[in-house]
Amino acid sequence: MSHFAIICQQRNAELPISRLPPEILCSVFHILQELEPIFPSDLSFYPTILTGGLSGCLAWMKILHVMHSWRTTALGDATLWTAVSSSLSREAFEETMRRRRDSDAPLHVDLSTSLEGARWGNVTPRDYIVHRTGLESITSLQVIGRSLPLLQPRVQMAKLQSLSVHLTSDGPATLPRELPLIEAPALRRLYIHNVIPCEHSGTSTRPLDVAPLNNLTHLTLSMHPDKLD
Repeated sequence: MSHFAIICQQRNAELPISRLPPEILCSVFHILQELEPIFPSDLSFYPTILTGGLSGCLAWMKILHVMHSWRTTALGDATLWTAVSSSLSREAFEETMRRRRDSDAPLHVDLSTSLEGARWGNVTPRDYIVHRTGLESITSLQVIGRSLPLLQPRVQMAKLQSLSVHLTSDGPATLPRELPLIEAPALRRLYIHNVIPCEHSGTSTRPLDVAPLNNLTHLTLSMHPDKLD
């Protein structure tokens, strides 16, 4: 640590806000996390994300760069680290997974279109996240892009409560027959955008297989209008 950094740290330690107990700081951080998530879940943002008009941002994580005591407190609270996104850096993803440790906190995963040609190692960010997170631990999954990430033939997602799939806006998209059966007994919210119904697609496709669906409380299907006559 440089001499200047030490001086700044000592100066910040004298500020009144630095005297707040860690539990109070964590409560404030959780409020900020809700107000500024690392990825938008509002459906109105999806088209902008597809066109690259809305990229990832630090959002609530900016508190890590304010002062040493804030950073230490935030990094020590595993329940703050509940979301990962392919639109951020690999370092941000790894830090989140490291801080979660064995936490039972929900895990929200965003597999939005990342920077063109971006690679984490020798794979795309989306495929890297799918491989590293362990899909069985995911509480909500959001996929925004021109295609689906690589998934296993049969996916067990016992904790999944919310699934959003928003594919390319360049034209209607069909989901291939190879799309895995997602077993998600806890699923409550399902949103699928821009998918041709099977009988109109001209090929043997299906919008999505999710079993079972009897527990759904919210269902949104956005089909291409030309195929609904």
